[in-house]
Formats: sequence, C-alpha cells, structure tokens
Amino acid sequence: MNINRDNSSLTILTPLIYFVTLFYSFGVLLMTYFVGFPTFDRIHENVEAAMTIFSHRMIVISTIPMFLNAISGVLLLKFNDRYFPKIAIWISILLCSVSLISNLLLISSYSDLHTTGFTGEAKSWIIFMSANFQIIPLIIQIFLAFWLLNNHLQYTMWFGRWLFILLFSFTFFTMGTDFVEKYVNYPIWAAVGEKDWIEFRHATVSQAFIGVYLLPAILPLLFVLPMFWRRPLGVSKLLMTIFILIMIWVSVITGNYFMPKLQAPLWSAYSKPLIEELMRNDLPLRVLPLLIMQTITAIMFFKIGLHKIDRT
Repeated sequence: MNINRDNSSLTILTPLIYFVTLFYSFGVLLMTYFVGFPTFDRIHENVEAAMTIFSHRMIVISTIPMFLNAISGVLLLKFNDRYFPKIAIWISILLCSVSLISNLLLISSYSDLHTTGFTGEAKSWIIFMSANFQIIPLIIQIFLAFWLLNNHLQYTMWFGRWLFILLFSFTFFTMGTDFVEKYVNYPIWAAVGEKDWIEFRHATVSQAFIGVYLLPAILPLLFVLPMFWRRPLGVSKLLMTIFILIMIWVSVITGNYFMPKLQAPLWSAYSKPLIEELMRNDLPLRVLPLLIMQTITAIMFFKIGLHKIDRT
C-alpha cells in the first residue's frame, strides 16, 4: 500500500465531503426558509400530521449533513493541501459549529410544531434563528468556500476553473433544494388535506421558488457546455456528456409529464392520488438520474485532485 498516495487521496476526499455538504446544506436551508416556511401557517386541519412529517424528516435532510459538514471541517486541519490557509479552516469550523448548534435547537423547536402549529412565538423564534444563526453563517461559509476552491484549483486556467466551481456549487446546492422539495414538501402535501390546500399552495412565493429552486437547477447546463473547450485537467468529455444527457432527460420528463399531468393540476385542486403518483414516479424518473449526475460531479472533483497530485 502506498501510504503517501492514501494520504493524498484523503486530501481530496475530505474537502470534497466538506464542499458537498456545505452547498447541499445551503440549498436545504434556503428552500426551507423561503419556500417552506411561508406556507406552514396556512395548515390548520391536519397540522399535527404535516408538522410531524416536517420535524422528523428535517433530522435526516438537514441535521445529519450539517454534522458531516462540521466533522469534515475539523478533518480539513489534517487533510488539506497547502492552498488551504489554517485561519480560513478555523473560521469555517467556527461557522459550522454555529450552524450545527442552531440546527439542533431548531430541531427541538420543530418537534413542538405538531401541537402549536407554525404560528405566534414558535414561528417568530424559528424564523429568527434560521435567519441569524443559519443563513448568515452559511453565507459567510459559501464565500470562504469559493475562495478555498479557487485556491485549490489555482493551477488551472481561470475560466475553466470558475466554470467547474460554479457547476459544482450549483449542482450540490440544487441537491439540497431538491431533497427538501421531494422528501419533505411532497409528503406534507399529502398530509395537508383538501380544506387547506388552495390557501396552502398559493402561499408559495413564486419569485422565491423560481430563484431558489428552478433557476439554480438550470444553471449547471450553462456551465457544463463551455467546459467541452475550457475545463480543468482530469475532467473527461465522457463525464460531461453523461451530465448533459441526464439534465436533458430530467428537463424533458419534467416538462412533458410531471409538470402538465401532475404538478399543474395540483395548483388548482387537491388530489391525493396525483400526489401519490408524483412521489411514486419521482424516484425512478428524476431522483436516481440526478443522483448519478451529482456523483459524476463528485468524480470530476476527485479526478481533478488526482491529476493535481500526479503533476506535483
């Protein structure tokens, strides 16, 4: 076994886990804050069932990835290359800790929502904590992450470097927003019931949904296409081709099936069979292809790192 090679691989894998969980967590947080929270106070009839789903699923969707982000942040102190300044890593660890602690406090608050509902003091407390102790620390972490990624890839040409950084960040940000939509929001839809449905659905702020969910999901296609000509060494055209084909597939199946036949009708009327069909078919037709696409993005990061090791 080549010990030096193993350690070098860890200097790629550790930052990879850190950056993936960071951008993912940012997506989860913004999707929950700007798309989920504005609708929760419109649930009255089945508030217990809906808020129980929310509190339980956020442990898996939000808390566990934040914990992994904090652990990988600490491991960066040992497994990093010389382009990761220690002061930046320590600041990241501090911000990770703030986000994780506030997340644990929020999870405790979420567990009471099935009795209180998303109203009054509970709503004010959750929005205050989310904005000040999660969104703000994560925004600072994101800026630090862009700086660290730029340093990490500084041996590549700046244009190809930033194409990949933006592709990577938006891909995993969208992974976070997508997990909230499909594994938190859709089950809540099924629980809301017919009485509150129209008011609940129309409480979604369209601009927020477009800005947080739809636009970031489309942007990776704009970044991957120029990478055929300008990309970091180690990234193959085959990986980018598979990435593009998956994006095209998801766009086509969404535009021709999910949107017109399932999601559009649900805007104007409650239908539990349609919601169940949406959840049942989403996994094989969209979630699994997107997981492959996200895995390909992680492989790109790893191959760039291996190429960097081989040339030094």
